[in-house]
Amino acid sequence: MKRKFSLTKGKGLFVTDLLLTFSFLTVVYSGITLHLTAHQRFAFGWSATAWTYSHWLSCGVFLFLTFLHVKSHLYWFKNVLKGTAKHKPMLIGFTLLLMSVVSGLLSITPANHIGLWHYRVSLIMLPFLMIHIVRRMPFVINFFKNKKTVRV
Repeated sequence: MKRKFSLTKGKGLFVTDLLLTFSFLTVVYSGITLHLTAHQRFAFGWSATAWTYSHWLSCGVFLFLTFLHVKSHLYWFKNVLKGTAKHKPMLIGFTLLLMSVVSGLLSITPANHIGLWHYRVSLIMLPFLMIHIVRRMPFVINFFKNKKTVRV
């Protein structure tokens, strides 16, 4: 019987988290570049519209992978609601992520100033997510160290 591949369990979760890390970096890069392009400082060969679409696309991928990540750690969120989880910095980071998502969706119309608020909330959120990623780096390093090579 063939085993199902799950993106929320086992090695699939590792793949999801690795892709989530790379998509996080693309969201940060495209967002900061979009902000600088709006001030006409840098464009890197693209227009502001192209950077906007790039940011939306990378955010869509990031949100999908974040959904899978949160789904796989749903037990942690249940413990937070019960009051038994002790990871307040990550809870703050998750709250900032929700604020960033909502403000990003509200800033789609260009005639408002929510985009600048979205940019600031996202910059405040960055250290929390970076700490979350860095704290898990030993697991990633051990995964690659303990991986046995399979010869075909």
